[in-house]
Amino acid sequence: MGQEVPSGGDADRADDRQARWGRDRDDGFVIGRFVQTPPLFFTRDHHPLWLFDLYRGRSLFLICGGPSVKSLRMSRLRQPGIVTMGVNNSARTFRPNLWCEVDSPHNFIKSVWMDPLITKFVPIDHVSKRIFDSNTWSYTGEVVGDCPNVIYFKRNERFNAAQFLWEDSLNWGNHTKWGGGRSVMLPAVRIAFLLGFRRLFLLGADFGMDAQQKYHFEQDRHAGSVKGNNKTYEQLNTRFAELRPLFEAEGFEVLNCNPASNLTAFEHVRYRDALKLAAAELDVDWQHERTFGLYEHGGIREKITKHTAEGDKLTAAATKKLKLAASLEDGQRKRRLDKEAGATADKAARELKLAAEAQAKLDVLANWRPPDGG
Repeated sequence: MGQEVPSGGDADRADDRQARWGRDRDDGFVIGRFVQTPPLFFTRDHHPLWLFDLYRGRSLFLICGGPSVKSLRMSRLRQPGIVTMGVNNSARTFRPNLWCEVDSPHNFIKSVWMDPLITKFVPIDHVSKRIFDSNTWSYTGEVVGDCPNVIYFKRNERFNAAQFLWEDSLNWGNHTKWGGGRSVMLPAVRIAFLLGFRRLFLLGADFGMDAQQKYHFEQDRHAGSVKGNNKTYEQLNTRFAELRPLFEAEGFEVLNCNPASNLTAFEHVRYRDALKLAAAELDVDWQHERTFGLYEHGGIREKITKHTAEGDKLTAAATKKLKLAASLEDGQRKRRLDKEAGATADKAARELKLAAEAQAKLDVLANWRPPDGG
């Protein structure tokens, strides 16, 4: 019998920290300096996950916490083809497809943690931290590592615009010793890029807070927090201005859907226009898609291709035999070739007839229309 493996809570803490942070806790390094690319996403047991380009070329709506979200018809994001990512407690207002956090897990609603439909991106340092239930106002028996559909990443906390998109860990701003200003928005944007999204629409990126206007979900902030958040917004604005040309060089477009936002680093686009652009990527009238004939048409097309190719081949062989017979003076051999050519031509005709019959079946399927009221 094999020796029982220690649980995560019993693992050597020093080894655990080293596995999380690699070399220096604060800095990342540009990937590509080594032949083997370092992993950027992990399971709770540190097994690497390859998630790059899963959404290649698509658009993403990133839902931040600003109160302008309350003025939007968020239900329009529910249509097929539109992908959403939430951060922090923005998921209380709208349940996204993807979600990201960087602060203490007990700051965020339990339903997000327990929802298997939401793909959650979380610092790997949070794997053993406890979940808080805001309804019972108590900690639960679960930790982050017990929750479904969670993907982990490593952070760094020294912003470097030149390597932001390509470093081995996800930057979330600066430690206070380098000026501070950390935000979940930075790793969320990086994750969007890594997943292959190439157009990012920002919702609720208002970049301004006061005593009345805080978030689109219920949460108070004291004066010191308001002041600190506004300072962070200023720092983020500067960083995104640095990042914008680097984003554009990679074909990564970031657009702000709030024309009144204090985030000036990115161009503005109307919410309704953003929805149209994203929905158009699906490129299909999904409300009227037919299913009738889908199980048959592939086999019919194969028959058409097969019988047409065989018929053309036999027709060419018959023609060749006729030409050869016409060039002969030997009557007996000529008659034999003429007979063979005729038999070959008959086979060709049968094959082409089968192709035509199959084409007729395909045409019937193509012209099918649902019955009235169907």
